[in-house]
Amino acid sequence: MGKTLKPATTCEEQVQLLINRGITVCDEKRACTVLGHLNYYRLSAYMLPYKSKNGEYQNINFEKILAIYTFDQALRSCIFSFVEQIEITIRTRIAYFHGHSYGPEGYLNVKNFVNPELHKRMIDSFNREKDTCKNLLFVKHHDAHYGGKMPVWAAVEILSLTAISNFYANMPTQDQKTVAQKYGIGSEYLRSWLICICELRNRCAHYMRLYYYNFLSTPKIVKNDSALDPNNYKLFNILYVGRYLIGGRDEFWDPLKIRLKNIVDEFSEHIDIHHIGFADNWFNLIK
Repeated sequence: MGKTLKPATTCEEQVQLLINRGITVCDEKRACTVLGHLNYYRLSAYMLPYKSKNGEYQNINFEKILAIYTFDQALRSCIFSFVEQIEITIRTRIAYFHGHSYGPEGYLNVKNFVNPELHKRMIDSFNREKDTCKNLLFVKHHDAHYGGKMPVWAAVEILSLTAISNFYANMPTQDQKTVAQKYGIGSEYLRSWLICICELRNRCAHYMRLYYYNFLSTPKIVKNDSALDPNNYKLFNILYVGRYLIGGRDEFWDPLKIRLKNIVDEFSEHIDIHHIGFADNWFNLIK
């Protein structure tokens, strides 16, 4: 049997807890107001770089923690708009390829995929999402006019990005290669990168921390690309390969670089860019 859960605390008690653990709080009233809007549990994750072995915090104050949180919030918002374009592109390219190769309902046919069990999971996921989205106009349209049948170019719009990634990974090898060629990379890279983009997308969508976070996997590195560290499981590697996945559209990539630089510069006195996997020359690397 596990430990008994700790009781809920008031905002005033949370401020005192911060102080007791070694965090400087200059304005306790303001800190209490902030904690009324920002969950203590969420904010505490940004204190991790300053935590000592005995559980206390050193050389840190509440304002700095709040600044790091605000930086992460701005970073997440910037990255999410970028991932959106990657997501839209991969949905489009898979639907285009599959629709032209196997017909509008070819995605329903298990024979067009490698692993029957993975295909079943995808269809189950599609049916659940379709039911959830039943009030959307395009879903109603296909229900009313096509007996609920939906072509692949409509189906990909309600599949999650994780389901899209699994869709791609379960396609025959030659099919994967054909789609990957649109990005100028091999299929083994696209499979790897989509997995990483899915995790990044989900963290952004659920307001989860990017700062001081190690992703579950790092993108497979293209041979002879010395810009990436294969042991870097932080944000930079995923961002770097994203320039391939954006599909060569400088109208999205160029503003992203500038926006990122502005965010990093604005919070430079509060953050350590190495905690997001950025090298000192990161801006030159992504150019």
